[in-house]
Amino acid sequence: MWSGWEMRSYYAPSDPHGHEQPPLIQDSILGFGLRPYRGGNQAINDWVFDVVTDNIGGAVPDFNALVTFLPDTRARVVSALWTPGQLSLELEINVPREQIELQIIHVESARSPQARLATSGAFELEIPDDTRELLIYLVHKSGECIMHVHLRSVYDSFGHVPVDLITKSRAERDLRRGEGDQIEFKPFISPRDPKEGEIVDTVIAFANTAGGRIYVGVADRDASPQGIRGLLQAFKGEGAETAGCSLR
Repeated sequence: MWSGWEMRSYYAPSDPHGHEQPPLIQDSILGFGLRPYRGGNQAINDWVFDVVTDNIGGAVPDFNALVTFLPDTRARVVSALWTPGQLSLELEINVPREQIELQIIHVESARSPQARLATSGAFELEIPDDTRELLIYLVHKSGECIMHVHLRSVYDSFGHVPVDLITKSRAERDLRRGEGDQIEFKPFISPRDPKEGEIVDTVIAFANTAGGRIYVGVADRDASPQGIRGLLQAFKGEGAETAGCSLR
């Protein structure tokens, strides 16, 4: 699909006589539900090498080269989940622990990077609230970087992290922090209750700003979940099971 300008790649192979060929003309790379790209090299950098670039003709690493990768079994990050104020990590270390160090950079944070000996298993680490991105490294005592994981925002994850775990971690954090510009608590509200309008107003307000999350079944005075008893009281015990399903 042409967009009114000519897009060219800097890759220009020579013909058999050694004469350089004209740059290759690239078309846009488009896909339903995917970010559009102005050229193939731009898409390859993003999809394959995790490098975001606006240079449509930028070089692609190891282009026209045969590259062989041997997996490094000394250590790896099995999974990583960044939730507000916390990083949940699972590591697999297959060499003596004193040989591998875990290093974490909190991008744009005033706090210094973290560094500690890496150990196998799952654990949590505190992350400063002013962190914008997380860079996670496993470094061998020789100075070699064995593995690198980049988390670009809160709730970003690496590896197999169940969706329900992400949802649970987000909800627990929101309940601890309380209401704010993007978090609202509402108690259970029976059908046709005048307070139903408050939920509609909140949805509209979130939709017109930066978005947000509404927790129905949480007391707004102290952020305490009301549980099944609160649900039964709101619906006076009639059809509570069906109502509970509709409120999830």
